[in-house]
Amino acid sequence: MKKVICGFILSIVICALSNDAQAYGPFVGFSVGINNVSLSKVDPLWIKGGTVNDKISSSVSKYTFIPFLYGGYSFSNKWSVVTGFGNYSAGQHYTDSLIGQRVEDVNLTIKNVYIPLLLRYTAGHGGSGFYFEAGPHANLMQSATMSNSSDLLGNYKTDVTSYFSKRDIGFSLGLGIHFQPSDHLGLQFGFRGIYGRQNINLLTPATKVTTSALGLQIGAEYRF
Repeated sequence: MKKVICGFILSIVICALSNDAQAYGPFVGFSVGINNVSLSKVDPLWIKGGTVNDKISSSVSKYTFIPFLYGGYSFSNKWSVVTGFGNYSAGQHYTDSLIGQRVEDVNLTIKNVYIPLLLRYTAGHGGSGFYFEAGPHANLMQSATMSNSSDLLGNYKTDVTSYFSKRDIGFSLGLGIHFQPSDHLGLQFGFRGIYGRQNINLLTPATKVTTSALGLQIGAEYRF
């Protein structure tokens, strides 16, 4: 896999240095990525019966795929604006001790629709080269579920949608390589960070909980 990724990057760099396609006007595209998504400060409690003395350990962030349908407009071979939408799941996997010594394995999953508005700069010529993008985004929460597993109570799920804000505003940053092999076809390979700034915790608002994600994206686009 490492050889494939390195070879792909090398081929893009070589082609980017010799390409003269015109990358102006509107475009649409699709990308898919795998992201490491996490929530800050899961403790204390996502169960109303808990207390601040609950112990959470072995907290692990989630890996999730983010399919992303996007579009935008290139003002020149260097400057573009990009927007679109995609789905991803945020949350945590952890061990929670409640009511004395009862231990539960907990999966918290929050499903979001991700909508960014990014300004992109491509350093190169003909629309090919290394790019940097940045701008605000909004996450629209669709649902939130806790899946619990314990020897005492077995397996059960709880709808915790009401515990979280329906909207999450933040900032996105991206860095990668864009390849424009022709006037109409574009390819990209890069990384994007999604950083929430808003407290999504409605159950215990004094504890600020934010969403963050960092992952790899590969995409293709068509320019009109």
